[in-house]
Amino acid sequence: MGETTVITRATSKSKSLRTTIPMGIVK
Repeated sequence: MGETTVITRATSKSKSLRTTIPMGIVK
């Protein structure tokens, strides 16, 4: 359960970063 929670948090952070950072920089 602990590992799953960490992975979920990492995924959420990645999605937030992608939304915050402009598409050009993501590419």
